[in-house]
Amino acid sequence: MSDAEPPQEAVHPVTTTRRFWIFLAISALFVAGFVPYLLYRNILHQNYFYASLDSYPTPKEIASKLHCPGRPNTTANGLGKKPPLFKLPLKTQGRNIIDSSGERVKLMSINWYGASDEDFVPGGLDVKHRNEIAATIREMGFNSVRLPYSDELVLTNPDVPEKFWSKNSDLTSWRGRNNAGGPESENGQRIRDPDPHSTRDVSPKNEGADSTLTIKALDIFDAVVKALTDEGIAVIVNNHITQARWCCDANLCDATWANDYLGKVCRISQTEEQWIQNWEKVMRNYVDNPLVIGADLRNENRSPLGKMLWSSWATAAEKAANRLHALQPNWLMFVEGVASANYLQGVRSRPISLPIPDRVVYSAHVYGWSGWGSLLKGPYWSRDYASFAYDMYDNWGFLLEENIAPVWVGEFGAPDVPNTGDVNYWTNLMNFLEEMDADWGYWAINPRKPKGNETETYALIQDDWVTPKCDYRLYDLMVKLGLKPYNSTAPTASTSAVGSQPTKAPAQLPIGNGKQAPIGNI
Repeated sequence: MSDAEPPQEAVHPVTTTRRFWIFLAISALFVAGFVPYLLYRNILHQNYFYASLDSYPTPKEIASKLHCPGRPNTTANGLGKKPPLFKLPLKTQGRNIIDSSGERVKLMSINWYGASDEDFVPGGLDVKHRNEIAATIREMGFNSVRLPYSDELVLTNPDVPEKFWSKNSDLTSWRGRNNAGGPESENGQRIRDPDPHSTRDVSPKNEGADSTLTIKALDIFDAVVKALTDEGIAVIVNNHITQARWCCDANLCDATWANDYLGKVCRISQTEEQWIQNWEKVMRNYVDNPLVIGADLRNENRSPLGKMLWSSWATAAEKAANRLHALQPNWLMFVEGVASANYLQGVRSRPISLPIPDRVVYSAHVYGWSGWGSLLKGPYWSRDYASFAYDMYDNWGFLLEENIAPVWVGEFGAPDVPNTGDVNYWTNLMNFLEEMDADWGYWAINPRKPKGNETETYALIQDDWVTPKCDYRLYDLMVKLGLKPYNSTAPTASTSAVGSQPTKAPAQLPIGNGKQAPIGNI
């Protein structure tokens, strides 16, 4: 009997070809049906219809019941220095930021953008005096401001035409950084500028070729910082983008802190060392201003590497933090996650480590369109709470739950006229932030975007830059996240409205798939 294998039946090439085409046809039908389903579920279904806000009080009810603030009662000329809203300096302790007496400080921040964009100036200075805007921010209850800048602003320090700061005519007498003495800090000391290579003009009053009055961009930035800190408001300076423009998109020139690897492709090209030098130049003037509490080192790092970017970003952040601490060791260093500040899971294996302890605050950004990492789950505006909370906990919530470090959610927001997806995202985020008792920063105060003067639907004030929008967003910030306006009937800055309330300890947090994540004593 032979051990040879029986001959196998030959497969006709026509049969193989037919199978291939059948497989291809089935795949095409699947894609043709599945992609529209995902499009409908994740985008159209959640965002095509405007949402009802009937579950919220009316703006009049919010204003009367919660003392939603109105216009400041003082004029720009009548505004004086106010005491800080916390006992300085600040540092970290486990999951909390604490003041000099050991009391917890909860950052309740607002973003004031513009200096990072094409016009090189914080928004609103053509509508109201900077002191009035600062007073409005304090009256609304915010204890801190995230103030972004671009590297292009630092590298070029352009002349800003008067039309962008026309309601701040006193800036013409503002002493630039090279002027003897320089502007005063919060404690009355002169702000130092030991940089012998500073490019700032001795006087900010310059006449251009068209006889238009201009002021240097960095001097305007300094003046806004001083206006805020004179109101007792803390300032967190933020390196937002490399090239001065709206952030963010897929342009690799602005994706990370350094872009020299792209050669001459980028209009503004910089190395990691140049990025750090820009930071030193910006912050040097604030070393004697204790209300400039820290540096948000880089906005929304992102790259094709995605989450793999964390290790190199952590190393760069440590270098920058150490150089800034050589100027002022009290500064907090805010380090955002990667993948557009969504992801901080890398901290588990590669935490930020600095020679000066208790100075690191991690930061995350959460928007409705975020969360595309899972095609099936979709963006956050389409998630149920369990799925949303699972991602939040996995991305950054664990840092709070495990008492590792503070997390400041430095950007989030929603439009004044929301659709169903906006409300779904907003409700989930408010519930999660309330449960975790995280520090936060709303995007943004600005009612108009730069350059085209487009309406900013996320704004919390009207076009006059002093009248708050007492809508569902301010309602939730006050009721759920602890924002307390500083008006005549609200608690004073010496009470828990400052943000020194004790940390909550919710019993359980839903993390998805019906599971519960124990929170413990956080």
